[in-house]
Amino acid sequence: MLTVPFSLEEIEEVVKRSEGNKSPGPDGFNFTFIKSFWSLIKGEMRIMFDQFHGNARLPKDLLSYFVTLIPKVPCPSTL
Repeated sequence: MLTVPFSLEEIEEVVKRSEGNKSPGPDGFNFTFIKSFWSLIKGEMRIMFDQFHGNARLPKDLLSYFVTLIPKVPCPSTL
């Protein structure tokens, strides 16, 4: 159980250290986007983390993901 909410500085440090081009979530935003627009979205990010701290649950949208098969041969004909 978390006893103290995340500080904006802690959240910002994790964002800065995250690799920018990792695969995005269902919303389509990767860390390159988040870093580029941090000054505009940091308040919303803080609200999201505060809500997580308050009820210990992440929004359902953050827990979903897509799996995509990427063929490793030029012209795949079967899976």
